[in-house]
Amino acid sequence: MERANSTAFKEQVFIGAVVLQGLHFVEHIAQVTQKFFLKLPEAHGILGAALDTEWVHFTYNLALLALLWALVFAYGLHRRDTCRNQPRSYLSILAFTAGVQLYHMIEHSVKLAQHLVEGCGSCPGLLGAVVELAWLHFSINLAILALMALASAGFALSSISTKPTPAHDTISA
Repeated sequence: MERANSTAFKEQVFIGAVVLQGLHFVEHIAQVTQKFFLKLPEAHGILGAALDTEWVHFTYNLALLALLWALVFAYGLHRRDTCRNQPRSYLSILAFTAGVQLYHMIEHSVKLAQHLVEGCGSCPGLLGAVVELAWLHFSINLAILALMALASAGFALSSISTKPTPAHDTISA
């Protein structure tokens, strides 16, 4: 339990989550490139159609949502004393990121329900009827990645600046 509460462990988990979301975002870059710039008939990203399914998207986004909320609680956003000891802006960014991911999860929940009921391969979800689906999810994932990176860097920098500096012994001649 002590390791899970350590600042270094939280930072490692957070950085791992940012890297994972970055790799996920590369898939969205590939998909947008395939669809709009290469004009391919099907745009399934680098990993292909086998992993471009509603179940895979739903599972990934649920796992990311759980991880973000775990980080919110690990950094102590729910505790008043922690909020005094942490830079509130980074806590707010982390909580906002988790909120954006919650909306993203709702989008994928609706898309999965539409897929199960209607059998559509690329269901519109909530906003897909008014916004191009590839650009919508590209934008949501970009926002989540940028916010995660900002909060992660902020926590890392604040932990560096709050570490006590070691006292240096001086030798006088």
